[in-house]
Amino acid sequence: MTPEAKEVLSHLATLGVGGMIGSVILYFFLRSYLPSYFQEKAKNLATKEDIAGITHRIESVKNEYAKQLKEFEHQKTLLTEGFKNTLSREQEFARGVNAAVVDLTKKLAAGSQAMSWLAWNATQPTPLLAEKDFIAYETQMIAILSDLIGLQAAIAALDA
Repeated sequence: MTPEAKEVLSHLATLGVGGMIGSVILYFFLRSYLPSYFQEKAKNLATKEDIAGITHRIESVKNEYAKQLKEFEHQKTLLTEGFKNTLSREQEFARGVNAAVVDLTKKLAAGSQAMSWLAWNATQPTPLLAEKDFIAYETQMIAILSDLIGLQAAIAALDA
């Protein structure tokens, strides 16, 4: 027997039979309980490490998706702003075309009215045409024709 074993037996002998029985029970209890206890502790530690790894991967995926979502939102905002700008320019262009067409129509109507008035006056049984009527007609037509030419040029410039 080894010297250590002899020393343990001598200490147990001082305890008596009850101490020996208690020591044997304690030995078997510790021999069967401690390995399963430490085995369970090791499993729990491994599970915690696995959960930490899984949580880290989940957070990485969430962060990546959040980045992608933010990029998509940014692209959507840029596209929306581009669309708004294009729509605004098209609406402004359409307003300009409409205004030019309305102005041209007004000037054509004014010129037509001036011509019709002079022609109607000439068709009466007793024409009341005087030199002042021709001067007034000429003055109106000079103003109208210069505007008509300008509006035609403006409308032609709008045409692609």
